[in-house]
Amino acid sequence: SISPLNFRRRSWILGMADFKEGKWADAISGMTDACERYKDAPNLDQMLFTLGSAYMYAKDKDNALAVFDRIMKSFPDSETARIAQIQAEKLRK
Repeated sequence: SISPLNFRRRSWILGMADFKEGKWADAISGMTDACERYKDAPNLDQMLFTLGSAYMYAKDKDNALAVFDRIMKSFPDSETARIAQIQAEKLRK
């Protein structure tokens, strides 16, 4: 059987693969699932950023902003939060 860590890693890899291929709906679906299932993942901020970016590229501004705002609130001192803030500012222009 697949260990929880390997499953999480697999979810992350599949979501990233969809993201890199520009399959925004698939990336959103996969990353939403991974972020909900693995709220304690050490890379949750990065997983959320991938999700927010997929929303952004899918032209779903409201959901992208919601995810970027969540990153800034949940991980305020992280590099990911700083990048999320930049992306959110671009979307709000």
